[in-house]
Amino acid sequence: MEQDDDLLQHKELGIRHNRARPSTSGNPEWQQELTKAKNSWYSLWFRTLQNSERYMECCAAEGVHSLRHLYEDFGDVRTSFPVWWMSTGRHLFAERRPVPKVEMHSKMADLAHIQNMKDRVVLEVPLTLRRSTVIRQINKLLDEAYEGREPVVPRKVSTALRKLHASKVRLDTVRRMLDVYECRAKLPNASLYRIAINTELDIDFQLRSKSAAPLNEKQKRIRYGIEVSRLLRQARLLIENAEAGVFPCLKPLEQEETDDDLD
Repeated sequence: MEQDDDLLQHKELGIRHNRARPSTSGNPEWQQELTKAKNSWYSLWFRTLQNSERYMECCAAEGVHSLRHLYEDFGDVRTSFPVWWMSTGRHLFAERRPVPKVEMHSKMADLAHIQNMKDRVVLEVPLTLRRSTVIRQINKLLDEAYEGREPVVPRKVSTALRKLHASKVRLDTVRRMLDVYECRAKLPNASLYRIAINTELDIDFQLRSKSAAPLNEKQKRIRYGIEVSRLLRQARLLIENAEAGVFPCLKPLEQEETDDDLD
């Protein structure tokens, strides 16, 4: 059963939308949604595709391209993120089925809608017990219920048309990669050190050293160069995998599939 278009849920944003297309003029609900979306993985996926030469060619060809499978979902990204989010992104990443939630029922009739017990349990809670006692006993029962089950990975059970890849890579790391990649595209002849300075790579974080002695200027340049080179390599992998519909992922897809098999 597909989700009613009047209710959109985005697990990564942690919000539910009561209207499919909210008015954008002075609407606090829309502004909250857009702010969260801009600071989410969704905007980075959009930005990554904007940095893909192949996908830009696909957009220019209106989908008549080897990446048409992406274009059918993501559409033309040669626009601003708010425009794309309103027309495409918020529906593309919305859950097609309501996200399950824990519910409380105080009447027997409330249980009538439960058709089967697959992937769920029903607990009886005597309210004559102390709250602390109830919580302790519930935790024990839940430990038993979850025993032997595979850990729940929210991204893997998403029902969105396009799912985020279950990855440990951090949001800030991907932002840093794209900053460096975009700077290199604008300044193809600039030194790696100049790119590091222009993108404001954090010297305190990037230049950690086992030695207590501070780094001299030459050592800083070398360290910055190494870091920029690493980020550029990772950004290329990120873009390549995004072209294959996998995001965020910094490993060659063949290796990623092998790692998944071993999990």
